[in-house]
Amino acid sequence: MADTATEKDKKESALDLIKEGLIAIVGITKEEADELPLDAALDDKVGMDELDHVELTMWVEERVNYDFEIADDEAEKLKTLNDWVKLIEAKRK
Repeated sequence: MADTATEKDKKESALDLIKEGLIAIVGITKEEADELPLDAALDDKVGMDELDHVELTMWVEERVNYDFEIADDEAEKLKTLNDWVKLIEAKRK
């Protein structure tokens, strides 16, 4: 089934949020963030280390417009842009 416009907007917003976080936390450019494939391992592609990962997790938690917390066991599984998008979308439901 194809994404509806609303589902697509939510996915893009979650994706934009993560890209903004990568720009703020890791220091990549907007162009670099826009070129990242959804399935790329962020530690390999942008050089995220464990501290960056923790900071990005906290950054996302602070900026989301609804209450949610990313548990440690969930955070450990967030390796790619797509992992982050899926988690945010799941918590929005």
